[in-house]
Amino acid sequence: MIQPNFIIRSGGQTGVDRGTLDATMDFNEANAPNVINITGWCPLGRKAEDGPIHKRYPLLETTTDDYSQRTEQNIRDSTGTLILLLEKNNSDNGTNYTIEKASEFNKPLEIIYFSDNYQTNIEQVLKWLNEKQIRHLNVGGPRESNAPGIYEKTHSFILDLLYEMTEECRELLNKWCDSFNFRYENTKDEIALEIRKKFEAADAINYTLIKLFHQLDSKQIHLFIPEDNSFDDEDQ
Repeated sequence: MIQPNFIIRSGGQTGVDRGTLDATMDFNEANAPNVINITGWCPLGRKAEDGPIHKRYPLLETTTDDYSQRTEQNIRDSTGTLILLLEKNNSDNGTNYTIEKASEFNKPLEIIYFSDNYQTNIEQVLKWLNEKQIRHLNVGGPRESNAPGIYEKTHSFILDLLYEMTEECRELLNKWCDSFNFRYENTKDEIALEIRKKFEAADAINYTLIKLFHQLDSKQIHLFIPEDNSFDDEDQ
């Protein structure tokens, strides 16, 4: 599921990087104000194989134009790296370097091949994100010139992944809301108001209990509580 303050980062190169950024931006535009935070390191001068990376991508520049520097910083600053490939043996030097460094930095790493079953890939990533508790995802893979068509596949995959994460989150929230007898209907203000009411009610109960115990204490009345905190059935 999409966790609060979930972050996606990428390096801005053509191919997987750009497909990830564009998919996340498209998701944000369609789902505002429930948006994914976007960031990432890119080489000095916003260097990429097709020229300077457009300013619309909220990326930070490293101190040099060396691709390896931005690769390492994106791995370090994330809690896990997802690698997307068209098929096995379709990696390039930059992607191999990313895989090597993720292992070296002891960071969670997941590799997905688009040649495998699409839905299985989605489920595999969701499971990995949940098991590793990834809140800050770095996405990498080949540039477009080394894997023609990977931009489009990445864009579709990341967009579908984000919607699947949203649906998981909605299902979990609905289960939680059921326990409070109200439903999540995409109305942020209404659910916030209902949650506030529930917690205000809980606070009122807590206040009453605290006041009662203060009164008991002032009258030097003590409650008998067994040491094992248990009661016989007759006492309950």
